[in-house]
Amino acid sequence: MAVYTKLSKAQITKLLTQFQIDYQPTFSFKGIATGTVNTYYHIQFKNGVSYYLKIDEVGDKKRLLNELSIFKWLQQKKSKLPFLTPRPIPTNNNQFFIPFKNKFVLLFTEVPGTEIDPLQNKHLKIVGQALAQLHKTKPAPQIKVHRFNLAGLKKTFKALLPQLKKVHPQLAQQINKVFSELKIPSSLKQSVVHADLFPENVLWSQNKLSGIIDYEAAGLDSPLFDICVGLHALCFPKQKFSHVKAKTFLKGYESVRKITKSEQRAFGSYLKLTTLRFLITRLKDFELVNVSPQASNFKNYKEYVKRLEQIQTISLF
Repeated sequence: MAVYTKLSKAQITKLLTQFQIDYQPTFSFKGIATGTVNTYYHIQFKNGVSYYLKIDEVGDKKRLLNELSIFKWLQQKKSKLPFLTPRPIPTNNNQFFIPFKNKFVLLFTEVPGTEIDPLQNKHLKIVGQALAQLHKTKPAPQIKVHRFNLAGLKKTFKALLPQLKKVHPQLAQQINKVFSELKIPSSLKQSVVHADLFPENVLWSQNKLSGIIDYEAAGLDSPLFDICVGLHALCFPKQKFSHVKAKTFLKGYESVRKITKSEQRAFGSYLKLTTLRFLITRLKDFELVNVSPQASNFKNYKEYVKRLEQIQTISLF
């Protein structure tokens, strides 16, 4: 979440009245200045009802439609999932987005709860269980592969390569080498993966899991992608790998869904792939652009250059 598009109260009012909600003329709003890609505003009506207004800064309609298909699937499967998810609000013309200056605006219900960072072992076990339940739930046919899969990352890297060669030529060679070594099996089970399971996307109420939010990176892939993202996001306190946290997270996961032998053999490849996922996006969103000062949490790519070395010693199966 971030604030790249500044909106006045009059602009927000005009947008809110286009959605199917019980609009109240008295409301407060606040831009959420964290995250990297899109703009979010928290909307609080006087009657206590709250929403999140999202401006999709990328304006990629194909990606947006896949995200909406995931939210539709999540609502259909909510009885099978041990957490709440945001619900997109339809517009007055029964769409779920409004075109806005070559971007898209969406409105979501607020999921109750607060983030806990860092997560303790008791939380990691619960997150592992919830993730496994997500992976066990049969995906809908219309859900597409997420954009951080191998082909998507290669495409993004190719676009960055000319500039990266000028700024960090040795890093460009290193990433190329990792890509050349990656072998991602095509025969593994496919599930809906969240693909961005950081602590800020996991909400808690009285130490109980209440919700998982932010599905803009979600899509189809092997559950291994999510597992390895979880290891990166939840099990590297102060940028140092915690074997205890990782084992706790996996123990929770496997109490619901066993990791197959084929998945165990592919684990190292997915750990590399997800390292590249964060390294390349940090290069793209921060290092190789002039970052807006409104994005408060600048993310240094060097953390994941170091991570490429750290993961060589990780053995969990």
